[in-house]
Amino acid sequence: MDIVFFKTLIASCLNDNLDQMLTTAYRDYHVPGFNSLILSQSPALTLRLYVCKPGETALRPDNDQILVHNHSFDFQTQVLLGHMENAVYEVVATPTAQTEPWYQYTYASALLRDDHTMRLKSLGQVPFILSRLERVAAGQSYRLRHPELHRIFVPSDRLVARLFWQHRRIDQTPLIFSRIPQPEVFPTRDLYNRFNSVAELKDLIYLVLDRL
Repeated sequence: MDIVFFKTLIASCLNDNLDQMLTTAYRDYHVPGFNSLILSQSPALTLRLYVCKPGETALRPDNDQILVHNHSFDFQTQVLLGHMENAVYEVVATPTAQTEPWYQYTYASALLRDDHTMRLKSLGQVPFILSRLERVAAGQSYRLRHPELHRIFVPSDRLVARLFWQHRRIDQTPLIFSRIPQPEVFPTRDLYNRFNSVAELKDLIYLVLDRL
């Protein structure tokens, strides 16, 4: 991994796009302890920095609120600090001894609603299976295409940071999957919090830069 390149890239985006970053950055993005910063954005490519600070993330394998989902874009992600796990799942046509019945939903994103609630519509249960689990360490990366279903796990005992290249959006039905039934209005009251100041945003970025 070219540390100098990634540090220069992040620092340049900070210098050039700070005002835009503050208006689009979220703490507790989708789940508690997951910070999302848009470093640069265009219709064709968006670059994000995702940061999980020690002791704050809820991205644990035993957390049933970490939902499997698809994306409306293809993406690549590069782990800069710490490590993560990428769990990829499949819906299969016929149940087997290896499959589990999971609940399937379509939804309206909380970010598209003024009250930041996520509305779910049940599509029933489907035979579901974990098809791939990969550990991605600092310096490694992975790519995911928009039809693929996944969720990620992040350790809570260390700083984890990764860059996320999001490609052009693709029109497809947003789907989530859960081992347990979910309410029609998914709980998001404590999520999607804004950074309180430019200083708070910069402190998080410099925390990552100082560790690289």
